[in-house]
Amino acid sequence: MKYDVVSIMQENAMHLIGVQLTEFKLSQINKLKRMLSTPFTNTRSKQYQENVESFVQEMRPQTIYHYKNHFDVHYLMFKHKALQSIIVIGPFLEQRPSEKTCHEMLQASNLPISKLLSLKQYLLQVPLCQYKKALTLCRLATKFITGKKKLFDVESVAFKFHRVIEAQIDHQQQYEYELSLVEHRYNIENQLLIAIEKGDVEAAYQLHAEMQLLVSGMKRTKNDINNARYKTYVLNVISRKALEKSGANVLIIDEVSARYARQIDDALTYQELDEIAKSLVIEYTELANRAQAMHYSPIVSKVIQYIELNLDKPLTLQELAEYTKVSNTYLSKVFNRELNQSISDFINHMRIKKSIELLERTAMPLSDVYTYVGFKSQSYFTKCFKAFTGQTPLQYKKQIGKM
Repeated sequence: MKYDVVSIMQENAMHLIGVQLTEFKLSQINKLKRMLSTPFTNTRSKQYQENVESFVQEMRPQTIYHYKNHFDVHYLMFKHKALQSIIVIGPFLEQRPSEKTCHEMLQASNLPISKLLSLKQYLLQVPLCQYKKALTLCRLATKFITGKKKLFDVESVAFKFHRVIEAQIDHQQQYEYELSLVEHRYNIENQLLIAIEKGDVEAAYQLHAEMQLLVSGMKRTKNDINNARYKTYVLNVISRKALEKSGANVLIIDEVSARYARQIDDALTYQELDEIAKSLVIEYTELANRAQAMHYSPIVSKVIQYIELNLDKPLTLQELAEYTKVSNTYLSKVFNRELNQSISDFINHMRIKKSIELLERTAMPLSDVYTYVGFKSQSYFTKCFKAFTGQTPLQYKKQIGKM
């Protein structure tokens, strides 16, 4: 139940203020360290490690912690003992800094002017939000997630490493940080395309919202509306390509793509373009869903769609039979006849296909892939993967790396 509440609040954070709400388990403290870092933070330093760890240990219940780093990037955090986790709302900027402000930030941090581009790239990926709005949502999250009606106190955080010049970070660390930002953006984009291609509307909608955050400050043209229009054009093109891979009718694809291109041309405001972007992601995904369903009988199509949308969950013949309102025996017989394989084999094959897509299109570690696609153990995942591809997941990943 608590997990459901956190998920609901994550979706509301995206929808209401356009900022991420993230849950970090206390066992995932390294992920929190990465979130709080900047391109210039020496995350390997003992001081940084100890500061974040001691902060987490000393966090008091029923307190919201406000951290603003020296580039005016904000975070709001609170601890939930029952869930053994920390909830973070952020990062966010209250306003996009000017060129002059960026130079002043570099000077204040004793960073050379050569770091200006790195600073801009970092700040352009941070969404805009008013502090009051973020705090209001954070207070809402404390009530729903912790179940406490009391108004939490707000306390500012001043990390010790914040006061120390952080330009000690070496070039390799800064390169790795900037590379990780770009890789993360591409990973989310590729996961969005996979969701559209597979007809997973819910995943596509959530990934699109996350993608919008990552590109919120990026500029390709000087005019702000034209810049937003350009990003919506790109979304239309890549979504069309994902729909093509699903096997949808090319005439339908062309008609839908042309219709959205006209809508983008005619849009005059950010709000219009935002609504167009959401609409096209959902329509392309639903078209992909329908395209895949046309190849089989209604019962089998319904089962396939259910399996694809619930791969990460335990799936049984009994559950699928109840879902389609037929007997276990009948469903098994029909499925075998149309696909020439059992339902359990089909589920495993779908999970392996999904894992291959993740290995090819994302940087997700193997330790996360097998649970993400629904396997209970890594050993069974490896066994199924090798039976399907002739290679272990590690061998396959190394092969991709060479290519």
